[in-house]
Amino acid sequence: MLERRITYRRKSSYRTRSNNFKPVKTPGGKLVMHLLKKHTKGTQMQGVKVARPHDFKRLTASKRSVSRAYGGNLNATEVKEKIMRAFLIDEFKYFKKMSSLQGTQDKKDKKKKTGDKKKAKK
Repeated sequence: MLERRITYRRKSSYRTRSNNFKPVKTPGGKLVMHLLKKHTKGTQMQGVKVARPHDFKRLTASKRSVSRAYGGNLNATEVKEKIMRAFLIDEFKYFKKMSSLQGTQDKKDKKKKTGDKKKAKK
């Protein structure tokens, strides 16, 4: 009678995402376990091919990245948000600087006016 039980060929005997096996019958009628590769996830960035790390390393440079700022690291909408955020922060800094300059200018003008009034009274 054929043996139906098969053992894991690795240390871990738990059924985890990285430890998936498939029982395969050989031409000799023996049951063996074949390790399954993990499937790649869906597209995260437009223009960048999705592949397992080892396969991704072997792709050409044009398939690994996109020719724009943060190409291959951030998608287009995130890049737009990042640029807008940087622009708004810069604008806020400029506005803050101008308002502080305006405030000091107003104080100087007030001092001059009060000084003129005191001189007029004397």
